Amino acid sequence: MLAWGAPGPGLAAGADPAMTIGFLYNIARFTDWPAGSRESPLTLCMMGDTETLSQGLTGFEGRTLSGREWKVRHMSRLGELHGCNILFIAKSEERYLAGILPGAHARNVLTVSDIDAFAELGGIVGLSGNDDKIEFDINTAAARHAGLRISSQVLKLARSILGR
Repeated sequence: MLAWGAPGPGLAAGADPAMTIGFLYNIARFTDWPAGSRESPLTLCMMGDTETLSQGLTGFEGRTLSGREWKVRHMSRLGELHGCNILFIAKSEERYLAGILPGAHARNVLTVSDIDAFAELGGIVGLSGNDDKIEFDINTAAARHAGLRISSQVLKLARSILGR
C-alpha cells in the first residue's frame, strides 16, 4: 500500500496529490486497453472539483506510458468524454454517477473515484484513505463491461474485488 498526507478537493481524505497521481499512472500501466485505442494518446479526464489533483498534474502531460503520450483534460459535461481513457470523478459529482458511469463504460473508459463505495456503486476503481495508505476496491464486472482488463498484479493489491 502507498502512504499519503494532506487532503484536498478531488482526493480521498488525507490523500497526497503525488500519491494519487502515481496510483492513476500505475493503474493505467497495468490495464489492458481495447486494441483500437493503443496508438492514441492516453488521456486522463477529470470531472468535478479536482483543483488539488490538477495542480499536481501540471508537469505530467506529455510524458509517455507504454509508448502512448499522456494527456490531461478537464470536463464539465459527460458529452466531453470522447477521447478519454481514464475518468477521475470527484466527490462533488456523486449525485450524477447514475448518468456518468454507463456513458463512460460504453466508451471503454476506466472510471476512478474517491466517492465512498464507488466500486459498489458501479465504478471500476474506488480509492480511499486509511492509516496513511491509498487503498482501493476494484469492480471487475464493471471493467469487463467497459472492455478493460486490469492486471492480476493490481488485483492482488486491492482491498476488495467485486464482480468476479
